[in-house]
Amino acid sequence: MTASSVEAMHSIDELFDKIAAITDIDIMPGVNDPSCHMLPQQPLHPCMFPSSSKRKTTHCLTNPYDFQIGDIRFLGTSGQNLDDIDLQSTIDNRVQILENCLKWCAIAPTCPDTLSCYPYVKNDPFIITDTPHVFFAGNQPKFETRIFQGIITIDLFL
Repeated sequence: MTASSVEAMHSIDELFDKIAAITDIDIMPGVNDPSCHMLPQQPLHPCMFPSSSKRKTTHCLTNPYDFQIGDIRFLGTSGQNLDDIDLQSTIDNRVQILENCLKWCAIAPTCPDTLSCYPYVKNDPFIITDTPHVFFAGNQPKFETRIFQGIITIDLFL
């Protein structure tokens, strides 16, 4: 690590610590983070966040990540799945790619061909079996949303 990256990690840890003092914070690894590059990415080690990780409100999580708040189910990634589909297809709209992933029932349909993933034999953890209420991808070029109504009549926020 360079001095500037150590300084950056210290700054982000301070920010996370301030946020975690008042609410829960979930941290997912992304494409350039010090985590395995293969999906599913394992959580960043708490030692990366020496101050904020001491709080019970700081949670280091996997990528992708599936969770529920009340009756609302969320499913999200750090965006590598959309980046790879963007490279492999002619779809030029990221929220359209996200919607297509729902239609295809696959979080990362290009795994393992062009997007690295852990090899699974019996089941594919990237298959969407339960439609989430909110499906999101981080680290995108711009913020976009869309309401999607699939085969099952559920309003979905993309």
